[in-house]
Amino acid sequence: MSGIEPIIPWLLAALHLHPGGQHGLPPALANLKGAPIGVCQVQLTWDDFSDYELLFFAERTTNGFASSTLFVLPSNSTNFVDTNVLPGVAYRYRLRACNLAGCSANIETGPILTGSFSAWTPLFQGIEHATGTTALGVSPQQVVNMLRVDLRAPGVHVFTTPPSSFYLPDFIETFAKTTSHFLEETHAQAAINGQWFAPCCTAFDGLPEDIWGMAISSNRTVSLQESETFATALIIGSNNVPMMIGTNWPPISNDGIWQGVSGKNPLLYLGEYVGTNVTVAPRTAIGYSEDGRYLFLITIDGRQPGYSDGATDCDTAAWLASAGAYNALMLDGGGSTTMAIANGAGGAALLNQPIRWHPWK
Repeated sequence: MSGIEPIIPWLLAALHLHPGGQHGLPPALANLKGAPIGVCQVQLTWDDFSDYELLFFAERTTNGFASSTLFVLPSNSTNFVDTNVLPGVAYRYRLRACNLAGCSANIETGPILTGSFSAWTPLFQGIEHATGTTALGVSPQQVVNMLRVDLRAPGVHVFTTPPSSFYLPDFIETFAKTTSHFLEETHAQAAINGQWFAPCCTAFDGLPEDIWGMAISSNRTVSLQESETFATALIIGSNNVPMMIGTNWPPISNDGIWQGVSGKNPLLYLGEYVGTNVTVAPRTAIGYSEDGRYLFLITIDGRQPGYSDGATDCDTAAWLASAGAYNALMLDGGGSTTMAIANGAGGAALLNQPIRWHPWK
């Protein structure tokens, strides 16, 4: 059982301060209810008929309590919010009240899901697609599209926007294109929008752009890392091995980097959530598995009430982690959020529902 050691000093202190136990076992709790309230959150509520418990033990499991995560809650509690759950995983909880005489019988919830994933569907060699939706009652509501790219599959290569033929640092680093047009012109099979840029935004291709943060395309510099902002980077070598740099400041050398994009902040680092942004907005993010085999590209639609509201950092990280990402970072979102695939006839098809007719890469 995990999660016990950190709470032992608190537990001993509670028992020392409450040397009673003369009342016998606490009575059984009642009406334990669990409800998903966010992609990362499950809320438990219950009725407590005792005033002489010392604490509550709550447990969370995904395998019928063969193993569990333990939470210690203070006496007289009647609710608890678990903030470390993932969509696509069915959780069960059980709860008991305890004092020096022992513990009441457990009461349990049924399975609780904060969101669900479809099965992975092959689109092209080495590229699969899945969709996700939040459970009923979860806010914000989210519609998710995810691509899983096998970086070890034959013929799979990653490509990012190249520098302008009229390259001028900070002014004409590249030319803007919609995600669909980028896919069509490069004959790619799948594409998402990338990093932040200025000026923004028009409905026409060809506007000279300044890219924020480091950007590398086929070992060619598109943009240098010039400050500590927009300094989280994902780089891929010529051997298709990905690596995330949490803060590329002072910047590393660009030598040997085959492809590189930068984002505003990390979302997952070594499997742990490290995001901070609680603003709900359309999101685009990228990550990769612990073994470096799979690259994950995700879009979460937003600003479309009744369909999809958008996501926070925690929401985005949770969807990525549930899919198998170990390291991940946030890319540009908002009106830029777009995922496109080749339609088999030389054109592009959108997998998500952008908020603009002309979503920008």
